[in-house]
Amino acid sequence: MMWLDTVNFIEAVDMGVRVISYPRFFIINPTEWTILRHPDPNIGRLAAAEARSFSHMKYGTAGAIATKVPGNWKTDPAAMFCSQVIAAAYENIGAPLVSKPSSKVSPNDLAACRVGMLL
Repeated sequence: MMWLDTVNFIEAVDMGVRVISYPRFFIINPTEWTILRHPDPNIGRLAAAEARSFSHMKYGTAGAIATKVPGNWKTDPAAMFCSQVIAAAYENIGAPLVSKPSSKVSPNDLAACRVGMLL
């Protein structure tokens, strides 16, 4: 999930990409969370604004599977999976977080981009 503004986040779950306010979800074990912040706050704000435009897209199950399982997966260009939402937001504003297309970015790829990020 990605922080958008004061109380809103965007996430991709089985029902699709949606904006959700923080009072609507529970943090059961905060030690299991990793929070990353782009070192340039302006880039972070631009990426958040871009990510908001993905809301109401379908969830891309095939795309998510394709990041882990090799093969010729037929992916839907009108659908996105969790790590793709984050990677595409930065990619679309010209500040990619990783060196591969957002449609191929796994959560582990995002975790690996901690270098240069503020924790």
